[in-house]
Amino acid sequence: RHGMDGPIELYDLSADLSESSNIAKQQPKIVKEIERLMQTSVTPNPRYEVGKLYQGGPIWKASVE
Repeated sequence: RHGMDGPIELYDLSADLSESSNIAKQQPKIVKEIERLMQTSVTPNPRYEVGKLYQGGPIWKASVE
């Protein structure tokens, strides 16, 4: 998925390592399960807003004041 609202893509990596054939339309049950997992597995964090690219610096360098 590219972006928060983009379509879910699905690839059979055992047969398509280059990810050139999106098989999401042929596997709607798997796509539905992936979508459900994506919705229920999000841990909200103000530093990493869902759907927005992170624009800050490295997370391992905390500022000390």
